[in-house]
Amino acid sequence: MSDFIASSSEYMARYLESETRADAFALLQSSAYSLYEYARLEKWIGIVSLKRAPKMEFYLLDNNGQRPIYRWGQSILFENAGYPMPPVFRKIVERIKRDFGEDVNHAIAIFYHSGVEQHAPPHKDKAIGVAAAHGVPLDMAEESSFFVFSFGDPRVFTLQTTSETKKAERGVVWEEALAHGSLLRVGAADNRDLYHAVHKASKKSGPRYSLIFRNIVTMRPVDKAMEAEANDPKFHFKPSVCGGKRTRD
Repeated sequence: MSDFIASSSEYMARYLESETRADAFALLQSSAYSLYEYARLEKWIGIVSLKRAPKMEFYLLDNNGQRPIYRWGQSILFENAGYPMPPVFRKIVERIKRDFGEDVNHAIAIFYHSGVEQHAPPHKDKAIGVAAAHGVPLDMAEESSFFVFSFGDPRVFTLQTTSETKKAERGVVWEEALAHGSLLRVGAADNRDLYHAVHKASKKSGPRYSLIFRNIVTMRPVDKAMEAEANDPKFHFKPSVCGGKRTRD
């Protein structure tokens, strides 16, 4: 059952069936994929720690063998990071199409090990038609939703009218601690009109993964060499092995 929120969004606390929920969570916790901490952000100098959100990306190829690219400020090298979607994620893609009539071809997994350290400041997803600073690439399809699946310890997700982080200045429209296995669909109108955030939390917050599916229209041929370099184990973040400590292989 959905709880409809804001003007074009909905939240389902128990969306994934138990088998899919368990399989997806196990995959996110495994070391089968490189959860990278460093992305050499172009606006900074050198190799920069992604304290806000260590992450990994997954994609589906189009009929021409090209992959979707979602640019969030990373370097050209890390625009090529990521992996073909594993079967459990493709199963979720099919269910999104069946339940909501929307196509998605890209997923980004974000790891929040510490509520104090890892967070997502207020922002809007980079969809065509969304107001953005000059030069910011808009890679999401126009009038498309994005789909947030949550795994692990719940963290509060906020929809707000401003880009402020102070509680009194946020202009909260809706907020909820997203349950393990839940789905939050943020509709196109709410992405245009509102900001969303996962604000800093207390030290009591446990590890959480966010798995976000989008429909991306920016497509490029797969560069196997650059993809392999960006996925190199030296960029690994190993929560399951090191209890969330940053390591370099």
